[in-house]
Amino acid sequence: VYYARAHRVAVLLAGRAIPPGQVVRHTCDRPACCNPAHLRVGTHAQNVGDRVARDRSARGERHWRARLRETDVREILASSESTTTLARRFG
Repeated sequence: VYYARAHRVAVLLAGRAIPPGQVVRHTCDRPACCNPAHLRVGTHAQNVGDRVARDRSARGERHWRARLRETDVREILASSESTTTLARRFG
């Protein structure tokens, strides 16, 4: 059974090829978008470059595993409290 994501099917239905090892990049930054005008074929590295250039990377507070806010980190770094005290206070 072969299955493809909708944005890849949209590119193929628009008459464009997706060479092996290539990905479909969204110029609109909407993963659910299937508008062929918003889709480009390229490499994974280009896709990552797009993400970085548009500041869409999950880093800092936006990372799904982030436990501290940026203000918390600044407060911790400026603090003279012990690490044990800080750990208790910030969880």
